[in-house]
Amino acid sequence: MHRVLPSLIALACSFAPAIAHADGGDTVYGRLSGDLVLSAGIGGGVVVNDRVGPEITGTTTVELRARLLDSGGLVIAPEWRPEGDDRVVIGVDVRPLFLLRFLLNLQSGDAWLDLFVDSIGIDLGVAIGPFDDDVGLATALGLGIDVPLFLPDGVFGGVFFRVATRWVGALSTDQLAPTGGTNDLVVLGVLTVRGVANLGLGGWEPATYRVRVEE
Repeated sequence: MHRVLPSLIALACSFAPAIAHADGGDTVYGRLSGDLVLSAGIGGGVVVNDRVGPEITGTTTVELRARLLDSGGLVIAPEWRPEGDDRVVIGVDVRPLFLLRFLLNLQSGDAWLDLFVDSIGIDLGVAIGPFDDDVGLATALGLGIDVPLFLPDGVFGGVFFRVATRWVGALSTDQLAPTGGTNDLVVLGVLTVRGVANLGLGGWEPATYRVRVEE
């Protein structure tokens, strides 16, 4: 399983540049035309858990994300499983490389490469489930990267194939956790569409006071 995530990233990267042609341009690629980046995706993957020894099952997920300046925000990701417990992951999506690259003027000039690197981030939150008589909480920690398929164009923020891994764990004594007190690791592939919205935060400023000078 430790080879699945690098293999998915390598496979996506081998095909994506042929679809999303990298062109030079502004180094933020439309992300400052609005202050909020919204994304929605659907996908699935495999789950490895230790409930009764190492066991591999499947999962389907939907991801909804909202990030201020494409750097940090919220993620909601329900998971449905033909075998095992359904759950929903709620947390924060942190992607610090975009602002760091922008402030330090470290852009490569290649839109595909810059967007690929900027998308590296982590998810920190909780998993809630299993939505039967008892509902519990467990820690959720994710790591992912978005492979650009179609580059941004104005308010259209592009299409990406997200490759990610998510670990959900709870104390073995917590029988109400979404994993029944066990840990699991999920490897996901999610087709994601982005858009850009403007909340007006970029133009906000505190009230200023004018001093009149009487002549």
